[in-house]
Amino acid sequence: FTQIKSRFHQLYPDLEFDVIREGEKINILIQKSHIESTTLYVGAGVIQVLLLLTHSTSYSKQVLFMDCPESHLHPHVLRRMASIMESTGDGQIIVITHSPYLVGLSKNNMIYRAVQLAAQTRLIGLPKNYFSDDDYLKLEQLLDIDCKELLFAKKVILVEGPTELGALPIL
Repeated sequence: FTQIKSRFHQLYPDLEFDVIREGEKINILIQKSHIESTTLYVGAGVIQVLLLLTHSTSYSKQVLFMDCPESHLHPHVLRRMASIMESTGDGQIIVITHSPYLVGLSKNNMIYRAVQLAAQTRLIGLPKNYFSDDDYLKLEQLLDIDCKELLFAKKVILVEGPTELGALPIL
């Protein structure tokens, strides 16, 4: 429970939470600036993060599947969540995402793209050890959030700079 609270605080520095048992009923209490609320009055993203942190902490040596964990989450929280997910235990996390914030290019991550070919879904990925350690360092430095969005695109137009990028809507 302490680890879940600590990770929650990393994602939401302004929020605190506690679990209160009242007889048979269990309530999750969320607090910000000494104002208390229950999960009935907080955003879906906060509840989703609590669920994710609980599962990833309690079952850290197992496989965790997540479908679009970026739903209802602010980009700042997504970036923090990605770093927490990378440091989570010995388990395996399989994420289906549309968010470049959750695409981490490190040697420990396997990234696959699901594409439809001849009415079937195929997974496309790079072979293990395709990049060297130096390659991974360079990729992480070079690929910003806009470049990582290319992993989700059907078609890509490459332009030289910001001026050409600005002209694209006119074309």
